[in-house]
Amino acid sequence: MPAGKPEKIRVPNDGRCCDKAGKLADGRLFIAVVSGAFPEGYKRSSDVDWRDVKQWIAYVHIFDADGTHIKTDSSLVVMDRDIEQLSRKSDAVLNRLLETNEVVNPEHGYVDVRLFSVKVNGIRHSLTYHIKRYSDNPDDYYEYVDFQPVDVAFNPPWDSGLYDT
Repeated sequence: MPAGKPEKIRVPNDGRCCDKAGKLADGRLFIAVVSGAFPEGYKRSSDVDWRDVKQWIAYVHIFDADGTHIKTDSSLVVMDRDIEQLSRKSDAVLNRLLETNEVVNPEHGYVDVRLFSVKVNGIRHSLTYHIKRYSDNPDDYYEYVDFQPVDVAFNPPWDSGLYDT
């Protein structure tokens, strides 16, 4: 039987799923990531080079102490055409975003947050529940929580922090 839509999902602070996650002194939670993304609805075409469209962005999600999404702030690091500059620039841009959002001296660790979906600068940021059924057999399904634009799928049990990339 499916586990069903979770109340919260555990996001680990493991440096792969997200770059940084944890709790602030005032109880708020955060997730900080640098990820590549296309604007929502983008379709490849022969007249536009996709490397001029794909963005590498740093973003910070802020949640209240109970895991409800409060805001997302983002900043462009580089366009994909300039990917060789990504590693040099990403830490500085992400750290500037953290400071701007008062993420100072956090307690790093996993966070349990509620599902959300928000569009920032044309990019969809979300944790959304999905179930895919492959046949009429009730045991033939795959359920996951999709973390976008990171492109990570969290798996049940929802409080385990297990995910696929």
